[in-house]
Amino acid sequence: MDMFPANIKDGKPARLFSSLKISNKEQIATSTLLAVFRIIPELLADLLSQTEVRFRDRTDVKVYTEITLSKSLDD
Repeated sequence: MDMFPANIKDGKPARLFSSLKISNKEQIATSTLLAVFRIIPELLADLLSQTEVRFRDRTDVKVYTEITLSKSLDD
């Protein structure tokens, strides 16, 4: 698995087709949306166009669900 940023301890890669139970509709929808951003980066770029976030052709998009954050950057 890819290395996480320093402030993330653990997470699961977002999947277009989730293997979660149908009762987890919110998690399924979130995972699917995030996976679409990875597959169609132009959509994410369009959504971010109104912000100050820079998004270029060579930007590497990594999306995760169910992440666990570190308490500090030293963990």
